[in-house]
Amino acid sequence: MLPRGDAGRNDSAGRHARGGDDAVAIVAAVIRRTLLALCAVAAMVALSSCSTFNRADSVAVAGGSTLHRDGLSQLLRNPIVQNALQNGELDGAQAELGSQADRIISIWIVLNVIDHSGAADLSGTAEQAALTTKYAADFTSASPTVQQLLTRYAAFVSQRQAGTLDQAKVSAAVTSAKVHVDSRYGRWDGAQASVVPFGSNA
Repeated sequence: MLPRGDAGRNDSAGRHARGGDDAVAIVAAVIRRTLLALCAVAAMVALSSCSTFNRADSVAVAGGSTLHRDGLSQLLRNPIVQNALQNGELDGAQAELGSQADRIISIWIVLNVIDHSGAADLSGTAEQAALTTKYAADFTSASPTVQQLLTRYAAFVSQRQAGTLDQAKVSAAVTSAKVHVDSRYGRWDGAQASVVPFGSNA
């Protein structure tokens, strides 16, 4: 489902440039596939205070919550996350997921902002029950970070498919959110709702 390489990135930039895309479609595209390739980002001087951290274990801060390094590691390694996101949001085999941290971070940020802002209720009681039934102990024994992302993701997809998302509220929440990202992973682009490499024009 995902385009690959620079062609995918150019497609994402083209959709943004057109500016007429449906607001929810833009956010949904982030959830479906986020940024399509992770460029190697060397440690470098942050371009702004919004991209730096004093806390070494912090990966991202959004919607009043912090994604720590151990939480990111749990998300990247969890088999349910891999199965749920690989056919749409992530490229390639599970062995390659470790190189796709920017996409997981983007998904975490977008879902966290939407839920925290009240743009949509992603508490997902029904979705959590469905995940528990489907994956049993593999889900219930997963870390709270993993359970929360999977539940919010399922709730977002369910509401998007049902057409019950408020397009304006979702778009406004994501594009205006105050987000901090560790510069080692890139920078936050509010217009694209993605973590992008430094130097990217996306």
